[in-house]
Amino acid sequence: MADERMNHEESSRDILISQLKNKDQYINELAEAIDQHNDLRIYQLLGPLRYRDEINDAFNLEFGEYPFELVKDQRQDLAHFLSDNLIDYLIKQFPFFYYREVEKGRFTVFFGNWWDRREVGTLDALNVEYQLDEEKLEKLEKALNVDEPDKTLNSEQITSLSAENVELQKAVSSQKDREEKQKNLMEQQNSLADKGGLFESNKIKEERQQIKEELEKLAQEDEQASKAPEKIRENQKQILALSKEDTTLGLEMDALKKSFTSFKEFRETTDNLYRNYISSLLDEGQVRSNG
Repeated sequence: MADERMNHEESSRDILISQLKNKDQYINELAEAIDQHNDLRIYQLLGPLRYRDEINDAFNLEFGEYPFELVKDQRQDLAHFLSDNLIDYLIKQFPFFYYREVEKGRFTVFFGNWWDRREVGTLDALNVEYQLDEEKLEKLEKALNVDEPDKTLNSEQITSLSAENVELQKAVSSQKDREEKQKNLMEQQNSLADKGGLFESNKIKEERQQIKEELEKLAQEDEQASKAPEKIRENQKQILALSKEDTTLGLEMDALKKSFTSFKEFRETTDNLYRNYISSLLDEGQVRSNG
């Protein structure tokens, strides 16, 4: 019984020592890769399972599937460190994207360097991934698909709002004409009242009803006209926003077309960013070895 217990303790001790040595080796290898700025080896050590699944199915998971747990408290520092070479690579692949480190290791992505450029997502340097705003990119894709010349994504809406403003302005400008019509109708109404009586004719009744309906219509037009200036301002504000958006989308389209043949190619490149970037690091390592 004592021998069995001793053997069990020795076995547990050996396993624990082995696990600690394995962790120690992992930390040392990661530190060495950081010291040499060997980004490929760093990515292999931080995400061995993904590296095996996407790059090399024969890759040895010597430190387990998720060794990053050992250094996750250094996440921000590691992301900041790895972003140097990654962003250098991204500038060549996506020259229209610009990056701002809003906090250590966390980057906001902007489309273009022009005034009023759009923020389109974030960059995850540790996982080599963009988190892009799908709604904004969908608008860009729709703008690229507008085939008719001299038309933009928002041109029809701008035309509709402009036409509405013309009609609203007419309503405001015709105030005096409505007042004159109301005056004449009121006079006709009074005249019919003098002709009426207990046994007024059907013709007078019809005329009275017609005048009433016309006065109600003019009253509605007056009410609409009173709200027109505010509605015109709202439409003008919306037209300005849509025009600005069209201008920004135009700049984005021009920039994207210089680097990609289609929106589909652009999205495929962003979606395969990890594989493409790691492959480029492998190629660089091969060149250095051959050199």
